[in-house]
Amino acid sequence: MDEQVFADARFFRFITQASPAGMVITDAAGKIVLINSKAEEVFGYLHDELIGQSVEVLIPQAHRGAHMSHRACYMAHPEPRSMAAGYDLFGQRKDGSQVAVDISLHPFPTADGVFVLANVLDATDRRRAARQREAQQSVERLTMMGQLAGSVAHEIRTPLCVIRNNVYYLRILAQRMGSEGTDCLDEIDEAIGKADRIVNELLDFTRASSSRVAMIPVLDVIDQPLVDLAISRGVELALPEVNADWLIKVDQEQIQRVLANLVANAVD
Repeated sequence: MDEQVFADARFFRFITQASPAGMVITDAAGKIVLINSKAEEVFGYLHDELIGQSVEVLIPQAHRGAHMSHRACYMAHPEPRSMAAGYDLFGQRKDGSQVAVDISLHPFPTADGVFVLANVLDATDRRRAARQREAQQSVERLTMMGQLAGSVAHEIRTPLCVIRNNVYYLRILAQRMGSEGTDCLDEIDEAIGKADRIVNELLDFTRASSSRVAMIPVLDVIDQPLVDLAISRGVELALPEVNADWLIKVDQEQIQRVLANLVANAVD
């Protein structure tokens, strides 16, 4: 099948070449019958290299089987729509690399059957700009949260400081209070420590910091301080058997802080 299927092939060719979007037209069997120069530019092919080829040649290898199934379902009920709306699509170039694309499908009937025109736009710049906007918005939200967290931390720590100072004074008088009074002070002190830890976690969450990710032994992450933390609270913590050769890619400081918080919360 070639451009003769269209009433005026030369005029149709002129229209498609004038389009700022890449255009790939396939027949009902998914064979490419026309491609404009913009699409050739996006995918890195010459015109004659694609005519007669299955459209799956433009799909990343890992998704070609699924695309054939989707294409068959689409041809059963063809209608204008965006392809995989809401998902990031990628096409495969001649050199094997992948390119981010946005694709809309437009079926049209002819005397030789239904053909599908796919408008193809290189989405690389659009997605990069979207990621930059999202990153900027994330930084702005984090900054606002940090300001709020700082204010909340100040308001909470002021009464905590008063309570802690009074607990310290009461411990001096603990001999007069007996064991029940001492237990009560211990509970107050433990609650203060818990509240203080929550404040620190909130501030850590909202504080922008650079991540230092590296490959480190798992044993360096699941270490003795976790056991000591549990034992100090009267709980036995059994660590799993870990091979000394196992490595994990993490920020050691951050992951140890997470594990310490998990253990502390579990003990509480």
